[in-house]
Amino acid sequence: MELKFSGKLPASGRPVLYSIGPKITYADASYNGAFFDVSPSQSAASGLAQFEADSGFNSYGLHGSLFMPLKNQITLIAFGGYDRLDGDIADSPLVRQRGSKDQWIAGILLSYTL
Repeated sequence: MELKFSGKLPASGRPVLYSIGPKITYADASYNGAFFDVSPSQSAASGLAQFEADSGFNSYGLHGSLFMPLKNQITLIAFGGYDRLDGDIADSPLVRQRGSKDQWIAGILLSYTL
């Protein structure tokens, strides 16, 4: 679930679109299990404790994006965000021992339209 606030900013006579807002994720046990379970065979191979994830709220955070036309055919796109893993998946050995509850994402793209 994302609730975003957006608007336009003036820049070089072209509109700059931005969006920022909170994000909350929820997933069922099947989805969480695919990414956070540690089966007996995986446990034996990796040394991580066995783990079976349940459904629940997985994370909460803040994300934003920016779309800025540079020329008629070129647009700069930037995005970033932070999520804090929570609930059952935060207790997975994959997160506790090999990962982090803090999840960051950022990127910059240039789009060219023919």
